[in-house]
Amino acid sequence: MDTGIPWYAQPAPQQTAEAYQPTYLLDSDAPIDSAPADEESKPAYLNMPLPGITGEIATFIYENAFKRNGEVAIAGALALMAGICGRTYNWNGQGLNQYFFLLGLSGQGKEDAEKGISRLLSSLAESNGIAPQQLEKIVGPSQLVSAAGLINALRDNPCFVSLVPEAGKFLQKLLSKYSRANEALLTGLLLDLFSRSGNGNMLGTSAYSDRSKNGVLIQSPCLTILGISTQQEFYKAP
Repeated sequence: MDTGIPWYAQPAPQQTAEAYQPTYLLDSDAPIDSAPADEESKPAYLNMPLPGITGEIATFIYENAFKRNGEVAIAGALALMAGICGRTYNWNGQGLNQYFFLLGLSGQGKEDAEKGISRLLSSLAESNGIAPQQLEKIVGPSQLVSAAGLINALRDNPCFVSLVPEAGKFLQKLLSKYSRANEALLTGLLLDLFSRSGNGNMLGTSAYSDRSKNGVLIQSPCLTILGISTQQEFYKAP
C-alpha cells in the first residue's frame, strides 16, 4: 500500500531477536554472517540506496570496501556530508553535525567507512584537480587530545568531520572518574559544541583554552565525529 511517505522516512519494521537476519542497505551481496534466503523477505527500503549525493557517497564507500557492509557505508556517507555542509543547512535551529559511533566485532569492516572517505577525497583531488589542502579541511584531527587543540582546529576551520579510531577507549578516558583536568575540559567542550552549530550560535573559547585571552568567538562551529569501536570497548565507558 502506498502511504505517500518516502522509503527513507518510513519506520523500520519491528523484528524479534529470533526473526532477525543481518541485511545490507545498499546491495544484495551476502553479509558477513548470513542472509535471508529469500531477498524479498527484506523490507523494501533496505534494498534501496539513499537519495542524492549522500547515496552516491554511500555507494562509493560500499563498493570500495574490503568487507561490504551497508550500515558502515551509510554512516560514513552521513558523517562526510555533515563535515562538508553541516554548517550551511539548519534543522530546527541546529546545524547538521552528528556524533556517530560504528560498533562491530574485529574484522567486520567497520574501518571501511574511514578508508572509503579517504579514497573518495583522494579520487576527487586527482580527477578534478582540487588541491589536497582544500579537501584536507573536510576531515579534522582523528586524535582529540585536548580542548585547546580542538579549539585551534575549529578556529582554522569551523566545519569538519573527525574520524576517531578506538573510540571506545577514547570515551573511557573522558568519562572515567580518574579523568584529568584536560580530559574533563574536552568532555565539556564536546557537549557544548553539539548544540552550537546553528546559524547565529557562538562558542566562547576562553573557557576551554588558556591561549584564548582575547575571548575569541567561533561562529556556528560544526563538529561531526565518526567513532569506530568494538562493542566490548564501547560499553566499558561509564
